[in-house]
Amino acid sequence: MAEETTPGAPGAESPDPVAALMGKLAMGRAFKSVLFDDETKTWQVLRYDDVAEVLTDASTYSAELDRVMPLGTVNRANLGFMDPPEHNRLRGLVSQAFTPRTVRELGTRMEAITGELLDDLGDRAEFDLIADFAYTLPVITIAELLGVPAEDRTLFHKWAQARASTTSAVTDVLNDESVMDALREQTEYFSRHARERLRNPGEDLLSKLTQAEIDGDRLDEEEIANFAGLLLMAGHVTATSVIASAVLALDANPEQRAALGKDLKLIPGAIEETIRYYPPLSQAFRVTTREVELGGETIPEGQLVVAWLLSANHDERRFTDPERFDITRDPNPHIGFSRGVHFCIGAALARLEIRIALEGLYGRFPGLTVLPGAEWHDNLRLIGPRVLPVSTGR
Repeated sequence: MAEETTPGAPGAESPDPVAALMGKLAMGRAFKSVLFDDETKTWQVLRYDDVAEVLTDASTYSAELDRVMPLGTVNRANLGFMDPPEHNRLRGLVSQAFTPRTVRELGTRMEAITGELLDDLGDRAEFDLIADFAYTLPVITIAELLGVPAEDRTLFHKWAQARASTTSAVTDVLNDESVMDALREQTEYFSRHARERLRNPGEDLLSKLTQAEIDGDRLDEEEIANFAGLLLMAGHVTATSVIASAVLALDANPEQRAALGKDLKLIPGAIEETIRYYPPLSQAFRVTTREVELGGETIPEGQLVVAWLLSANHDERRFTDPERFDITRDPNPHIGFSRGVHFCIGAALARLEIRIALEGLYGRFPGLTVLPGAEWHDNLRLIGPRVLPVSTGR
């Protein structure tokens, strides 16, 4: 971010990397809404209203980043990198398979998986919330939804870790051969399963994707494979991050934790506040399609814009006392799942999964507390712990 900032923001010098990032964003946000970063040659958008405009005005702020960099076919059929009308076509096809009914029917299975994972913890006094629970539940759920073996989750974890190891969602991916190898391996994996579903369709999401059709238009094999990979990565990374971040935030706010302990019906509010406070993705990238005025700045055509969801969700102009974690916050118009045409297609699934996970955790371990040793992702585009030691209170 540009060095033109206002000193003294809380958290700016914190050893906690996410708190430090929040502090730097707050300093920039206090100075102005839109800053040009000379080092990365990007426009950083920090305040809520301007971030929301970037996310909702798809005609001016394009998600097709190959306008300014060569993405190749890696992100073909990735809804996050597409504009209307092609985006609408793909989302319409995918929505035929990814329906609210499909999500609801997964609830019973999620509850069973949650119970099994908690049973496996037995009488352990301590465990790593990520490795032993928060990662495993979403990845099994997404694998079963897609119809691929949950036993392959070691592969899924490898692919996710490859993406998480980069410092940028775009530029580093293209320059890191190990990341590109992982993406190619992932695409081939899902292509193989897609070809099998074309021959022998079942009731899983991959089968439904092979059969989805609008006016004779169907997804091709590469589109199916890339979308399945996107859903796998985004689905389990998002849910894992929010589950862990919720536990961390509640532990750091004992009065909120006590209120939730007395009434588990507060969990939906806790989920929304966690997504506001710790959005799973801290930023979104766009490219300007024309010269545009934003936040008092003139941004030329063809410029890379970084919309900071993390900053917008902590904007004092939109949220009262934004640094307070408040599970009863109402209204809570966060943009942690983006906005506009790119609003997270899996938001309903993620919310259901996170609610079931938190109900199971706090129902089984009412004395759950966080132990020292939490570690955040090195890539702070991903907000959430990657290691979170906890005590069951037993």
